[in-house]
Amino acid sequence: MAVSAQGCEVRRFAHRRSTQPFASDHDRIEAAHTHYLANEGALALIGALLRASIRQPLRLARAVRLRLGIGIPSLRGIGHLAMACRLVEHLRHDNVENLHVHFAQGSAEVAILARLLGGPPVSLTVHGPEDFDSQNQGRLSLVARNATVVIAISHWAESAVRRAISPVEVDIRVIGMGVDGQFLRPPMPVDPAGPLLCIARLERRKGHHVLLRALNILGCSGETPQLELRRWSTQTGAAGLCREARSGQAGVVQRLVARGRGLPPN
Repeated sequence: MAVSAQGCEVRRFAHRRSTQPFASDHDRIEAAHTHYLANEGALALIGALLRASIRQPLRLARAVRLRLGIGIPSLRGIGHLAMACRLVEHLRHDNVENLHVHFAQGSAEVAILARLLGGPPVSLTVHGPEDFDSQNQGRLSLVARNATVVIAISHWAESAVRRAISPVEVDIRVIGMGVDGQFLRPPMPVDPAGPLLCIARLERRKGHHVLLRALNILGCSGETPQLELRRWSTQTGAAGLCREARSGQAGVVQRLVARGRGLPPN
């Protein structure tokens, strides 16, 4: 959206449509302008793979060899290769000059394979923490080493990428995540006595324990703010958070409200 506002023409691609309902008109508009590769159907993807094998067999062979660097392709890996072949056709038709992808997951793998098949240069934004899971280290290394530019949203993310690609050095730039100005102007006055709101998946890597400790410190000083957590969670993540809230932090659990899919009732 911000890139489009600068006057650049943007084409949007994704693997498949989200099964989750959209929260705003903006999300619905973005979805309507997004092309979903997997939704084209198996015949379209297989056809693109066959055309690539006939028209550019050497490029396809290099892409397959690169993919073998992170393991023998499963059915999903073959699907990623087919989507890369189809994506290249779209990128060429639309004269796309740069392909930017977020998260070092399957979408980044497709983008790098598309680059080897003749697509444009690829830039990558790495978020985490799933990008840094041990089972994803091979893919992270592959996409980071083959991207033109790697953007990390924090210095912690930058360090994780450098560990994954060591001893190879790549251009990594740290650019923190932000929000548009409209989100900095509340639509209505903020109630100073209102709850503190945290929106993040409930798991230990998100650092909710820091909020719980801060809430406990405020409680000891006479302040009693309510902390409201909104996001989906696994049952183990929610249960662990509740146990931590109850363990040695008197009064915190009474001021903790959790809402979202997969969360136990308060």
